[in-house]
Amino acid sequence: MAIQSIDPSWSAETPSRERAREVYLRRPPGVLESLDSLRDFDPERLEPGLHTHSTDPGTPLGASAERFVYETYRTSGFCAESSRQHVEETELWRPGSTLHVITSADPAGTTCPDREVIGAIRTIVGPFYDLPTARHVEQRLPRGDDTVVCEIGSLAVRPNQRGIGVANELHRMAFLAGFRAGVSGFCFLVEQWMIDFFSEVYGLPVHPLAEAREYMGGPVVPVAMWLPEMLDVIEVERPLVYRWAIEDLAESLQMRLHQPIGHR
Repeated sequence: MAIQSIDPSWSAETPSRERAREVYLRRPPGVLESLDSLRDFDPERLEPGLHTHSTDPGTPLGASAERFVYETYRTSGFCAESSRQHVEETELWRPGSTLHVITSADPAGTTCPDREVIGAIRTIVGPFYDLPTARHVEQRLPRGDDTVVCEIGSLAVRPNQRGIGVANELHRMAFLAGFRAGVSGFCFLVEQWMIDFFSEVYGLPVHPLAEAREYMGGPVVPVAMWLPEMLDVIEVERPLVYRWAIEDLAESLQMRLHQPIGHR
């Protein structure tokens, strides 16, 4: 695995969209053709009748989502048994995190029975070295240790859910939360096949930060995606993915997200 630099030339003066096109043109022969075939890939949307919520883990809905994540992870052997029905491996970061939840319940409601949780994902915003991913990365940030990013984790989807519309919407909610918080990028722990999937299908510039290591039931790789590279690349390579990712953002924020760090 080729380990990418953790700092993708944030201070470069080259306009961001030109950098994206350069990334695209530098891809090895043979890869361009496969990417071209997916250029018009359009992510599956959330099916009608399901509703989205963002909540604190301490709310009734948040507590239901925590149990849902725990039960899903226990079934797959991803976490240790817990009498509290929490994924204890992430307990340190639970306070201050946000749970993005999809349910079949009335979106105006403040409670949600366990059976109505369809999927959940967690975002944690903070300095990179305060987040779970950083515990798997030895190299240091060239620009200091206070770079604020959004960690995405605790993904769980009901096994019998058809398609990937729920997983797509959960990730989109996580991205929107990070965009609105003004982060410099996103980080997460994933298996190698997910890196390939994000890169090849969605066109996302996912950068591995270290070699894979065993964690919570299998080998995971710490990865990051940095702004504005993330949006610049998918705007060129996956225009429908780009439109889907930012469709709920004000135009002024969309423009600001494309500006290099330090120029926003």
